[in-house]
Amino acid sequence: MSAYVGIQRLPSRGSSKEYWNIATTCPISSEKPPTPPRPQKLFRPPRPTPTPVVEHRVQKHGPENFPQTLSLDLQPHERDGDLSQFLFEMKLPQPITLSESFVVPGSNTTLNTDDVLLLHFIYDNPIVHATTTKGTKLRLPIHAEQKYEILPLDPRLDDVEYEGTIELMNADPLPINVRVLEAHCSTRQDEMQDVDDIIEIEGFEHDNERGKLLVGKCGTLPIKYSVDLDSCIYTTMVSSNFHRLTELKDHKFPQRVRIPDEGKAFSERNFKEEQVLHLNSYSTNKCIVATRADDPHIYSIPMTTPIKFTHDPITAAEKHILDMLPALYPLVNTSWGLVDPTQEVLKPSMETTPHPMQRVLEAWIDSEEGKAYACEMAEQQEDDIREEVTVAHKEMRRMKAELDSFKNRNSIQQTPTDASAPLRPPRPKPENKPPDIPKRPFASSEGPPKLPPRPADSNTASATTDSASDCDEYEEVEVTKEPKSKDASPDILRTMKDILTKKEKELQEEKQRVAFWKKKCEALEVAATFIPDYEELPELPNDPLDRLDEDDYLAPIPYVPPPQRQAPDRPPTVDLRHKSGPRSIRPWTVADVGKFLLQNGMGQYVEVFRKNDVNGSLLADLQECHLQDLNMTPHHASKLREKLNKIGRRSFTLQR
Repeated sequence: MSAYVGIQRLPSRGSSKEYWNIATTCPISSEKPPTPPRPQKLFRPPRPTPTPVVEHRVQKHGPENFPQTLSLDLQPHERDGDLSQFLFEMKLPQPITLSESFVVPGSNTTLNTDDVLLLHFIYDNPIVHATTTKGTKLRLPIHAEQKYEILPLDPRLDDVEYEGTIELMNADPLPINVRVLEAHCSTRQDEMQDVDDIIEIEGFEHDNERGKLLVGKCGTLPIKYSVDLDSCIYTTMVSSNFHRLTELKDHKFPQRVRIPDEGKAFSERNFKEEQVLHLNSYSTNKCIVATRADDPHIYSIPMTTPIKFTHDPITAAEKHILDMLPALYPLVNTSWGLVDPTQEVLKPSMETTPHPMQRVLEAWIDSEEGKAYACEMAEQQEDDIREEVTVAHKEMRRMKAELDSFKNRNSIQQTPTDASAPLRPPRPKPENKPPDIPKRPFASSEGPPKLPPRPADSNTASATTDSASDCDEYEEVEVTKEPKSKDASPDILRTMKDILTKKEKELQEEKQRVAFWKKKCEALEVAATFIPDYEELPELPNDPLDRLDEDDYLAPIPYVPPPQRQAPDRPPTVDLRHKSGPRSIRPWTVADVGKFLLQNGMGQYVEVFRKNDVNGSLLADLQECHLQDLNMTPHHASKLREKLNKIGRRSFTLQR
């Protein structure tokens, strides 16, 4: 037998080392195999000594990007003031010393001579430049709670209304823009109107067929109104809503606005006492945030403020301290707590509304607390929207019902104008008419004397030959009605409108009465469910009624008293005379009602209830809406109604 040993060299895989693999194959013999040669070591270059890495600390400016500015690159025409020139040459923060005092009438802050101000950084402040009627200039912040009412640029056109297109054409001065309060229905495309349409008047035009026309635009559509549009009403107040400056800044300048008294109704407002402003322009101003020694306020000074100051060179120690301040600037909220000493004090509603910083708000919304709060607010807003939609649907149904009722009344009142319309059948005579009285004989043979004709007035002309007119023998006289002139059409329309308004009010009152009695019926149905079960009455005989004798049919049914039933779960009978509190309020007099109001802390309404003779019977039927008509507040009306319901429930339980 013979044997040999094979030495196989394998290449390295991903490593710089090489290794040997010894594989033994057969046949194997008893002879000692030769020793393989030792492999030579591969040459490895010396590993370079690692250089120590020095970590450099990156300077950060704060938890967010640095939004403030410490210097300005201004054009030559923008450096017209000492403060703007200083900001162009120096880098903030820098201290300055005032060389002259600076005082603005109406401001609560005075900058005195030798006061040291530390200018920190520059920020952008969006404002609207306005002027009062006295000529005082104001800088109004955009983000404020104050709402404004848009006025015409001409003060002579404030709160003016025009009834009909003719009155608008004859207006002096002619307004530029008007709003449609009541629209006129027309079949012409260029005369179509809708409520709250804004009409931009361009001038007049003459047409051979339609005469003088009012020419303008409604949005992008051209309009041409003729004098036939006499049932429409226009107003110079182009907006029925109040607007904030965030909306007015997108309108065309200049503008004229008024600060309305939102606490009063439109009819109670005194327009002469309300402040009027002229809005000139909208811009973004550069302002400097500054502080003063021994002063807790933070000031916002516009870059264009004409203040006089000096700047002394600072020492190395002072510069070292100032260099540490910019790290705090990103945390300053410029929408909260800043005082402007360069203009008069604004009303609280006209000052800047504080709003959170963007990065802080985003970080808070991403947190669990912020998400929970956002979900809660979203659910609340959804509930509010659903409630508004429900109220809107109810109002739509009410208006639709009123419209249908109005259409039905119109269709009934209209008379047929077609000559071929069927005539109205004669009215049938009543069956229970008394017997005719025999006529009295006349002395002459010429027949009965003729009576004079009935006076032709408005009342008798409309009378018909009914049972009330059978008692006389007046001759039928045809009364011809003169056609009404066109000049009387507005009066007729107003009269019809008043009649329809009155009928609509009566319909609403009737609906309230129906709803009231419906609630009463529902309450009685609920009360009927609590009536105890009684024994069934004995059944009548099975024979038909025609087979019963009259005596048997009219004979009374014998009464069988029901057996006494035990009701352990029912409360025992209570003597109402020993129970505290009134059993029922219906027997109360007006004086008793007054005592009840005094006992429950509503003594201020005793006199009103006494003047309206509100006794117990009437008080039991009054609902909250009726109580509010008696000058009661909604809270007191609800409280009184709840106490009356408790008395009613207690009385019902005791009766059981």
